[in-house]
Amino acid sequence: MKKLQGAHLRKPVTPDLLMTPSDQGDVDLDMDFAADRGNWTGKLDFLLSCIGYCVGLGNVWRFPYRAYTNGGGAFLVPYFLMLAICGIPLFFLELSLGQFSSLGPLAVWKISPLFKGEASVVPGVVWAWRRPGGGPHPLTSLPARPGAGAAMLLIVGLVAIYYNMIIAYVLFYLFASLTSSLPWEHCGNWWNTDLCLEHRGSQNGNGALPLNLTSTVSPSEEYWSRYVLHIQGSRGIGSPGGIRWNLCLCLLLAWVIVFLCILKGVVYFTATFPYLILLMLLVRGVTLPGAWKGIQFYLTPQFHHLLSSKVWIEAALQIFYSLGVGFGGLLTFASYNTFHQNIYRSVSCSLLDPGGRSGEESGWLGGPCGVRAEPAHLACAWTSPGRDTFIVTLGNAITSILAGFAIFSVLGYMSQELGVPVDQVAKAGPGLAFVVYPQAMTMLPLSPFWSFLFFFMLLTLGLDSQFAFLETIVTAVTDEFPYYLRPKKAVFSGLICVAMYLMGLVLTTDGGMYWLVLLDDYSASFGLMVVVITTCLAVTRVYGERGHGRRGRRSPQWENGGLAWSPPATGSLVPRPGFPVGAVGEEEGLLALVGPAGGAILLPSLPCAGIQRFCRDIHMMLGFKPGLYFRACWLFLSPATLLALLVYSIVKYQPSEYGSYRFPAWAELLGILMGLLSCLMIPAGMLVAVLREEGSLWERLQQASRPAMDWGPSLEENRTGMYVATLAGSQSPKPLMVHMRKYGGITSFENTAIEVDREIAEEEESMM
Repeated sequence: MKKLQGAHLRKPVTPDLLMTPSDQGDVDLDMDFAADRGNWTGKLDFLLSCIGYCVGLGNVWRFPYRAYTNGGGAFLVPYFLMLAICGIPLFFLELSLGQFSSLGPLAVWKISPLFKGEASVVPGVVWAWRRPGGGPHPLTSLPARPGAGAAMLLIVGLVAIYYNMIIAYVLFYLFASLTSSLPWEHCGNWWNTDLCLEHRGSQNGNGALPLNLTSTVSPSEEYWSRYVLHIQGSRGIGSPGGIRWNLCLCLLLAWVIVFLCILKGVVYFTATFPYLILLMLLVRGVTLPGAWKGIQFYLTPQFHHLLSSKVWIEAALQIFYSLGVGFGGLLTFASYNTFHQNIYRSVSCSLLDPGGRSGEESGWLGGPCGVRAEPAHLACAWTSPGRDTFIVTLGNAITSILAGFAIFSVLGYMSQELGVPVDQVAKAGPGLAFVVYPQAMTMLPLSPFWSFLFFFMLLTLGLDSQFAFLETIVTAVTDEFPYYLRPKKAVFSGLICVAMYLMGLVLTTDGGMYWLVLLDDYSASFGLMVVVITTCLAVTRVYGERGHGRRGRRSPQWENGGLAWSPPATGSLVPRPGFPVGAVGEEEGLLALVGPAGGAILLPSLPCAGIQRFCRDIHMMLGFKPGLYFRACWLFLSPATLLALLVYSIVKYQPSEYGSYRFPAWAELLGILMGLLSCLMIPAGMLVAVLREEGSLWERLQQASRPAMDWGPSLEENRTGMYVATLAGSQSPKPLMVHMRKYGGITSFENTAIEVDREIAEEEESMM
């Protein structure tokens, strides 16, 4: 990842530290607490990091196989349709959340503490104030508890452990390619068996030619299974055997590379160089005899497959996993953007709306994305200041298609040389990367050179995704403990790498592949879908201001009045009947009631209020509101599609297997529990948040659902509209006390102290 530069413009909204009155004299409130969080050194850094994160190993070894088994060229129809329904909207949703809040996957759930596992207001005595000319410092959240953010971290942590093991395999093959003759080119090595047969028209092997030719094994397959994995040394997942020292060293090197690249930044190289190698492999592949046979097999449309629901599910799964939605990487990368960076960019302009008016007349920005914009923001697509979302999502899709050409052109050549159909040599996953393609390389002139290029491409593709996984974990935790970890971020990153290396040592054993398959099948399966569905529901249904007052509860003794937000789209704040109001002052998003104590205020909410507020947030950030396309996808289409995927994965559940090995029941149960753990973190966090609130169950849910006090843009200059806290209708410089826990109000940031729970509870008891 490109090294982030310190951002001295960042004035934090929160000091991220609980401070009691005794701490007042020891802390400089004017210090720039977020100055060391950093920003991207340029817009291109963010774009390349997102491309590197999304374009990974799956684009090379999963998409081509999935395409040809699901209708060839016809598979592109559901693929691009699912990209429009799920891929682009969810991608834009996560980028918007991260950029708007400048927070990582844990802290971003201040948008609704119900999903963060904590109450909307921290109990106890906490102070927040602003000195003249200084930045505001509202309350901070407590360290993360079980919730949606913790579920994200669990998933990305498990994936990072086994993903780096795959990179270790790539390193192993990369070093093996630095020879004059590839070690998997011939039989006759100590790891080969009598079944080894070189498929070169000759019949060289370890002994006589086997009578049953169907039982023969290629040298590349035995090199992979018997030498690299040494899987014959394990009796199964329950007895993995000893650690393979060569794999152990490769895994160590992989983590060292990831750590050093995180510190120094190599995004310009790792995100672009794979395309150069892919182009070289593509040109070499299409010039081979028999290449077009493989390409024809890859792209020949078989439209009858479109009648099968499996094809549509496979297309949605490919989009879902290839874009990296739900892992927290997009949130993390976007959190380092400047607030007004245009992460959405249109692909067309000046189209007519249904009424026949031009885009400028109707305020409608044309194109498939349906973004409603102010006339001042209407411009031709290619003169727009940014195209991040579409560049990444469409670039990811195009890369997958090009990788299919590069892979199947070589497979077509291989099938012609061996005299077998293409479907008998085509495989997916590790079988393609470490068996079939390496075998094809042995048939080319200068085979070590082409093998080195191929595995170096896999290395750079894998490292980019691994950078994102590690940065997601580090950013999420440091955002929760900034005072302790941000000054020592490099040390903390190193400790994370060491811990994950130790946890991944089981993957370097003789039976490590069994554990890798188990992690791959369950760590990011239905749990990841549940996390993304939760994100959609939280943003579109829960997000928004609700119930700032509680019925029948007495407010504290206000000196001048109380403040509460009144978002225009969610209803109006109204005084409770019988509440005498002496003065009312209104601003956009604000309502100040000046009157005697004893009143309460109510805030009615409308259905889908969250999507309305989220669109206003995007308008404040980018200058336009997402239109009907995005709203429909966020509200209905994307969650419904993900729910269908979840149900399909449960109904069509198949036990894990590796080759002919079937996992025992206890291993299957362990995998299911591993997947369920991330799912259960969300309701567990909700339970914790509700228990920390007061009142009836409905009141607890309402209070825990409200955004946290310090939710919003990180910089004070970006906090406009409802995120501005100024006391309307009052010129009093005296502190304004509000019962935060009971009424969810917020005070002016002008010489204001907020006292929570303890003193007010004592005052109420003394008056009874």
